[in-house]
Amino acid sequence: MSSEEWVDLYEAAEDMSVTRQTLYRLLDQFEVERFRRAGQRRVVIRRADLERMKQPIPIDTPRRGRPRGTGQGKLIAAA
Repeated sequence: MSSEEWVDLYEAAEDMSVTRQTLYRLLDQFEVERFRRAGQRRVVIRRADLERMKQPIPIDTPRRGRPRGTGQGKLIAAA
């Protein structure tokens, strides 16, 4: 294992310009396997997985949640 094929989560978050919290969400979304080297506390991922997460996503994919403007309108108080 060369050190070039692994990246720790601090470096990965910096490389993607996101917070570590956002990175953890992305790791779950992309189902990226996480590793820890023997005797070390920092978690690492494969550099290939990091590159895969950096690829553009088509914008026509369905979004989660309710589309804007489909909720109840503003309630008007009776006078």
